[in-house]
Amino acid sequence: MHSSSIGRIEDVIERPVCVVSEGYFKLPGGEQCFKHYRDAYRSFTDAEAKCKLHNMALAQPHDNIAAALRRYILDNFGDVVSTWIGAQADGSVYRYLRDQPPLTTDSHLWAADEPEGITSDWCLGLRTRSSQLKKNPNSPYVAYRCSVSYYTLCEVVMS
Repeated sequence: MHSSSIGRIEDVIERPVCVVSEGYFKLPGGEQCFKHYRDAYRSFTDAEAKCKLHNMALAQPHDNIAAALRRYILDNFGDVVSTWIGAQADGSVYRYLRDQPPLTTDSHLWAADEPEGITSDWCLGLRTRSSQLKKNPNSPYVAYRCSVSYYTLCEVVMS
């Protein structure tokens, strides 16, 4: 009997390489590789599709780099309202799209008076506006209706 030469789909998909000259970046000392797309505003669902199109996923920044990530985006891409990252509300917490503990409503990462909504039509944004950096320097997360359009932050997923 012959063994199958068909591999897993993960073996076939070409993962992007984190090359700075191609727009990818890592924070100093960080492991995660990101790419910020400012080519168009997208809904949360369209942002997720954009990342998948490029063999990535919506970013899920580790808690310890979330504030630094916002600063990096502001310093390197300019003052933009917000950027989608990969979590959606489920009625009680914000669940990440991949394996990561949920973001609770009492997390220190939420900007003041956030999250505004907690039902499934609310998604997680990284507020990338300089005025908000001054108001909430260590609390970069905001909740937006998933249908609203913002920029997209993708992450190269190393699995």
